[in-house]
Amino acid sequence: MVRHVAEAMVKGGIRELVVVTGHEADAVTAALSDLEAPGMVLRFVHNADFAGGQAGSVATGVSALSNDVSGALIALGDMPFVSADLVAEMIQDHSGLGDHEMRISFPVYEGRRGNPVLWGRGFFEALAGLSGDIGGRRILAENPAAVNSISWTDDSIHNDIDTGDDLRRHLRG
Repeated sequence: MVRHVAEAMVKGGIRELVVVTGHEADAVTAALSDLEAPGMVLRFVHNADFAGGQAGSVATGVSALSNDVSGALIALGDMPFVSADLVAEMIQDHSGLGDHEMRISFPVYEGRRGNPVLWGRGFFEALAGLSGDIGGRRILAENPAAVNSISWTDDSIHNDIDTGDDLRRHLRG
C-alpha cells in the first residue's frame, strides 16, 4: 500500500519525496528503498513519537524538507486510491497561483475536502510546530483566505485503509 502511494507521488511529479516512518519503519523503508525516478530525491526520516499522533509525523516531514522547496504535498500512506493524475493536477493548479507559497490546496469531491493537502512554504513553520493528532486542521481553520479547493472526479480522496476489514471491503468492491 505504501509503495503504491509513493509511486503515485513520484509519477505525479514530486521531486523530493520525504517518507516519514513510524510503526513498522523497517518494512516501510524496505518497501520503498529502491524507488527511483530521474531527478527525484528520496529521503527517510523517523518520527520516534509516531504513537503521539499524525501531527508529529507532519512536523517531522516538513522539518526535513530542503530549503528550496516552495510547497509540501502531504499524503497519507494508507490511501492507496490516490492517483498520480491527482498529484499532477494538484501540483499544476497550486503552482499556478501567484501567491502559491501562502496557499493551501486540497481536493474536493461532492463538497467534501479530502487528501492529500498541498501546503505552501509560508505554512512550514506552523506545520513543524504541530503536536498531537490534529494535523493541519487548526492551521487550515485559521487561514480560510489561503484555501484553494481543487474539484476532483471521484471519492479516492476520502478512502483510506485503517483495518483488515477496510482492505477486504475495498478488494471485494
